[in-house]
Amino acid sequence: MLPTKEWLDGLKPGDAVVVRGRGFNTTPRLHTVTRRTPTQIIIDTGGRFRATTGAEIIGRSVWHPVDSIEPLTDDVKAEIARARALRCMNSVTWRNLPDDVLIAIERIINNGKDAA
Repeated sequence: MLPTKEWLDGLKPGDAVVVRGRGFNTTPRLHTVTRRTPTQIIIDTGGRFRATTGAEIIGRSVWHPVDSIEPLTDDVKAEIARARALRCMNSVTWRNLPDDVLIAIERIINNGKDAA
């Protein structure tokens, strides 16, 4: 979602923003505005974005194109929660879980049906 001029103009320190990459990693990341100047919006990582467009001021390389900021909407919150859940699932050592937990997860995946 492209930021509107009204939204960008209204950003102030303490506001939540979403940073979305344009390269390989387009997963939204939640950040906080720490400072505002007439021409820049600065976030908690030190990233600087244009106050007129929301585009990152300095793209780091051809492999890391310019990021941009956008509003935190319910859809973006759901996207962040899904990405977090996927990262969590990727880091699980499934063989170390107790049998009852594995069986419960299998039932959830199979919509409540026992495996045949």
